[in-house]
Amino acid sequence: MTLTPFCLIVSFLQRCWRARWIRILAWIGVGILMVYVGLTVWMNRAGKRDWKAAQEALAREGVDLDFRSAKGIVEIPDELNFCAIPLLKGLAIIEDGNPAKGESAAKRKALEALGPLKSHTGSYPPISSKDTDMPVNLREWADWLRKEGHPMPVTDPDNAAREVLGAMSYQDAAIAEMVAALFRPHSRLTPDWRLGPFPELLLQLQVPHLGALQSFSNGLSLRAKAAAQAGEYARAHEATLCLARIAEATCQEPHLIGLLVGVTSASILSQTTWELGTAHCGTADDFLRLQQALEKFDLRQDAVRAFKQEIVAGVDSLLYLKRNRQLPSSSLDEPSWDSMQKLVWLVPEGWFDSNAAHVATLNLEYIVKPLRDRGWASSLVEGERLEARLKAAKAEIWRHTDMIVAVLAMPAFTRFVDRAAYAQSFLDRAIVACALERFRLERGAYPDALTELARAGEKPLPLDILSGKPMGYRKTTGGRYVLWAVGFDGKDDNGHRPSTGSYRDKPTNRQYEGDWVWSYPTAEEIAASRVPAAPVSTKRSKKQTVIKGAEDSTPKVEN
Repeated sequence: MTLTPFCLIVSFLQRCWRARWIRILAWIGVGILMVYVGLTVWMNRAGKRDWKAAQEALAREGVDLDFRSAKGIVEIPDELNFCAIPLLKGLAIIEDGNPAKGESAAKRKALEALGPLKSHTGSYPPISSKDTDMPVNLREWADWLRKEGHPMPVTDPDNAAREVLGAMSYQDAAIAEMVAALFRPHSRLTPDWRLGPFPELLLQLQVPHLGALQSFSNGLSLRAKAAAQAGEYARAHEATLCLARIAEATCQEPHLIGLLVGVTSASILSQTTWELGTAHCGTADDFLRLQQALEKFDLRQDAVRAFKQEIVAGVDSLLYLKRNRQLPSSSLDEPSWDSMQKLVWLVPEGWFDSNAAHVATLNLEYIVKPLRDRGWASSLVEGERLEARLKAAKAEIWRHTDMIVAVLAMPAFTRFVDRAAYAQSFLDRAIVACALERFRLERGAYPDALTELARAGEKPLPLDILSGKPMGYRKTTGGRYVLWAVGFDGKDDNGHRPSTGSYRDKPTNRQYEGDWVWSYPTAEEIAASRVPAAPVSTKRSKKQTVIKGAEDSTPKVEN
């Protein structure tokens, strides 16, 4: 009798089953399978429940998860849009998915070249005096420009500011084009990415224009400071107003990267305004126009919009993985991803739903709603609670598998809120400083109290964003003043600024203990500070991203 292959297989399995160790392995495998099936059923039910609740919460808060719908987006006519001038129009276009291709890429490259002049060594002097409240050292800049071999059309050994301003004549045509459009009421970058075309994943959105704009912002700041120190007050205010429109545009980019770059640009603008005040640069009308430009900023609203979009991006990514069980093809450049693609198929659908739900609800409850409904102070408190919750979940992550993505992605979000809060306070102090300069120019001296600045028909001066009270103010013996807001600790220290030089004393650091101070140095203090500083590197590492650049380029001066 000839045995069939099937009978041979059965006979072989029967012999194997007699071995105890094989039976043990088999029952272990069955147990693991039963546990996996049970966990999958449980996760799927929990995920479905969590995601349904999250969708209802998002709908109540007006968060539209369909970012491709373009609902409620109103296009701005070119004649009303500052960013529709030839220099800036179409800056955000990506041709065929390649940011280095086409006319827009050339335009971005040209705009970046309008920033500070490049160095053969990859570094240039600081645009802001590092860790002090002193004006930029333009003698150092003039010497550096000569050393690097850049054209110096103006030679004035006694006035380095004129030399630096002359060396920046390569910006003249762009400045003239922007100044002619300053009257336009809107400043929105074109095209609006929300009108398409859309990437496969929202997190794949490319924003190379933000890097070019940040470089240009630094160039405008340096130009304004050089003009102010050279006594070219009209040119200083022109450059500062152009900088304000660029910062306005970047702040309105409806995503988190745009917020980070916008916050940086807004801080550069505030620091530039401080230098104009240091030099008593401009007329009362000049400072009125600058004050009105500063009053357009609402970083709280910008942050709410950006974090809502971050919810959409996070949910979009998780639901994409749930549907496709793989990362987008453009992300698979490394062979190491292959094993990850196989493992993703083992993850229950409910895991993606639960993690998407927590990413959405944590953003809503701890960031969006406190910012929108209760203000900066409440958002900082809720940020600390979010950090504590994420830390607790990380400590027992095996019990909180529905928060794995939140634990990995969200810890930095509270730092972004901190930076935005500081930048808004900086802008508010700049607004008050403009009002003080107008008063001085009209009356011959600064007021004894901020209440004297109130004017009929104008917006009230901003209050301290954390205390909700008027900012601190006092005149100094040198004919100047000190203006301050409370820092992260929420305490009024009467205008005290720590000066130990440690990281803790950086005003953007949550552990900072002191006030956020706006004050001016005396001429003697400025002269004593003219010690050459270390050059600032302009080289980027290969792994550097737009977000990293935005974090690292926050102005060094706390004024």
